[in-house]
Amino acid sequence: MCRTKISMLFTGLMLFSLWQGNSALSAESTTETRKLTLTFTYIRQFGQSSNQFAVWIEDSQKHHVKTLFVTDFTSKEGWKKQTGVLSNWVESADPEGMGADEIDAVSGPTPDQGELSYTWDCTDQDGNPVPDGDYHFFVEGATGWRSRILQKGTITIGSSKDHATSWARYFGKDEKGHGMIGRAKVEFIP
Repeated sequence: MCRTKISMLFTGLMLFSLWQGNSALSAESTTETRKLTLTFTYIRQFGQSSNQFAVWIEDSQKHHVKTLFVTDFTSKEGWKKQTGVLSNWVESADPEGMGADEIDAVSGPTPDQGELSYTWDCTDQDGNPVPDGDYHFFVEGATGWRSRILQKGTITIGSSKDHATSWARYFGKDEKGHGMIGRAKVEFIP
């Protein structure tokens, strides 16, 4: 009889352990699959102060959520040397307030031209999951000296898939660089 009780207790503990493990796995897979993918075509420009760009996310209140990518030159205080080059990103991200590790985590060399893709895991700069809602995505590029392009759009993060496409705004007089950053296409998968 004592063996039966021990056996039942052991079986109960095993079942509880399996149930807890499955719950944890289920929760993990939910947060791991929640992502936003941003894709655009980049065409290398020839000229002074061109080919620098940044990709970032803001919430509906226009608060910076996360930088996904910024070119090395800009991240390493190039934004100070060439003021106004990526002024929207500088205003949003406040690179002067970012630590070296934060900058290193999101910066890289200017990529080869072609279709580029960046993924956002729907977390903020500190790695915390963001709440459901509308988020703005940006790609800002320096097309030449005092000329830039800003691709911007809005997408909803929630329980359903969503797609969005950016619209462009151009600054400065250098029209030949308008094709540097193509329209950004964004897909959210919950």
